[in-house]
Amino acid sequence: MLVGMLHVIGIVLCLLYVCPVNGQRSRLWEVCACKWSPWGSWSMCTRKCWGVQLRQRQVWKKNTPQCKPSASCDGGVGARQLQYCNKQCTGGEYVKEKGKKGRCKCPPGLYGDCCDQVVSCGMAPAILNANLSEATYNYSDVIRYDCNHGYRLNGTSEVMCDVSGNWNGTLPECIAEDPCKGVTCPLGESCRPEGTSYTCNCPKNARCNLDLAPEVESCPPSKNITTPDRTVLYKWDLPKFKDAAGEQLQIEANYPSNEFRFPWGNRTIQYTAIKKSNGQRAICEFSIDVRPIPCPELSAPNRGVVVCTNWRSAYGKFCLVSCTEDYELPEDYDARQWLVCGSSGDWMPSNIPEECSVMFGDGNIIQEGALQKIDGCLHAGAQEGLRTRFLRLLRESAFKSFCTNYEDMCRPENVEVICWNNQLLG
Repeated sequence: MLVGMLHVIGIVLCLLYVCPVNGQRSRLWEVCACKWSPWGSWSMCTRKCWGVQLRQRQVWKKNTPQCKPSASCDGGVGARQLQYCNKQCTGGEYVKEKGKKGRCKCPPGLYGDCCDQVVSCGMAPAILNANLSEATYNYSDVIRYDCNHGYRLNGTSEVMCDVSGNWNGTLPECIAEDPCKGVTCPLGESCRPEGTSYTCNCPKNARCNLDLAPEVESCPPSKNITTPDRTVLYKWDLPKFKDAAGEQLQIEANYPSNEFRFPWGNRTIQYTAIKKSNGQRAICEFSIDVRPIPCPELSAPNRGVVVCTNWRSAYGKFCLVSCTEDYELPEDYDARQWLVCGSSGDWMPSNIPEECSVMFGDGNIIQEGALQKIDGCLHAGAQEGLRTRFLRLLRESAFKSFCTNYEDMCRPENVEVICWNNQLLG
């Protein structure tokens, strides 16, 4: 009796799910007169190095209630094939952990999917009364500050470009050995040393010409630039200064010219006009902020939810899609597929599902590598569970460096949950 019941249950499960026979073929293959259409073309390679290509085919079958589910013909993967493409890394080496997607492992100083881009720190800051040694301003390059004649160095003379694209070290100072040496005070005033600096003072009962400081006549505005490239060439107008007495001003800047190739990040540009007669100065300062192209906002599919990273979003986002209970994603969309948006501002893949459809059978079991089904997107408990599982999947994915590199940000409170139609589901 028990054996007979188990046999009946097994037949029912084979009708609702897949009982692979002969590879991916189900037991209904012959009954439903199933046959494959020819393979479609391979898709474009997903990356410049070690990407993947996909091709798909359809299965034809009888139009009967028994044969309506796609699982009546195929066990799951017979309709698609994947293959590697562009099998090389520009720099570094290809690594693949068991059960995970391979990637190019970059050595220090290189980055990018193919390890083909060099970390650059940009021009090192200039300091007064010093010269900079020449360098390319890339990772591990060292800049040396040499003080002008009559000045001594206070602090370390070298800074190095580190792996994060910043100059590592504290900037030194060049201090005048005789602060009054070469100083021309306004008419009637005399120079008096004060530590490492000086003041021009008017002797008691003397008549002195107390000149005013120079003025900034024009200063370029700050600029925000978005680009898919890691660096961008930008040229700005030179600032203008004026002096009421018509005295020629000494101009110093922290960039050698008014054109530079800036990496992603924020850089401050400073020009200083110094009046030699009294040491007074005027400063023009502005910033150049270079960022990747921002990612478009995503909408959750009808009866679904999208869960995304929400830290350092200016440099990329990673998302997964799921549905409510008793609903499922389209057949041609894999719930384990990561949605990725990088510096180009485009989502890959671009075929984001618009809705979840009614599910045939019981498919609410959590799929390995995918988010769980939910009964209410705006419920605090449901969101907490989604965030926790999302971070675990991210740490196990090919994009885990987005957690390991920013461990202090890879937290549940920094995970974004986008609900269908922004209302309670279920």
